[in-house]
Parts: sequence; C-alpha cells; structure tokens
Amino acid sequence: MSKQEVSPDELRDIIDQLGLTQTEMAEQLDVTPRALEFWLSGARTCRGPAAVLVRAMSVARSAIAADVKHVLRARLEAME
Repeated sequence: MSKQEVSPDELRDIIDQLGLTQTEMAEQLDVTPRALEFWLSGARTCRGPAAVLVRAMSVARSAIAADVKHVLRARLEAME
C-alpha cells in the first residue's frame, strides 16, 4: 500500500480515533456514505486526495491532542 492509499483497517482506526460516525466521516471527506463503505469493505481503495485528507485529519487530531495535553499540564503545574 502506497502513501497515497489508506487501507480499510487504517481508515477504520482513523474514524474511531476521530470519534466520527461513518456518515460524519463521509461528509468531512465530501464523499457519499456508499463510497466510504466501499473503502471500509476493501471493495475499493481510498487513494489520492481522499487518502491525503484522511491522513491529514489523523495528524491534525494528534497534534491538537498533544497541544491540549501541554496546556493542561502547564495549568496543573501553575496551580501547585
């Protein structure tokens, strides 16, 4: 699988990580729920711009989570 493709398992993990329903993920990617179902079943491959966007969403969420942890840790330390 190339960097321009997302496997069904990876896609499922990212959807779970983002806390989205399949319908919400399809809306975020501007694809039909049926297209997302094809990708999740492996009948078709999530590739190209959609794959790049899926990976970007995952990275952005991870970065936001890290920033939130940093801010919360700093606030807790300031309270001590």
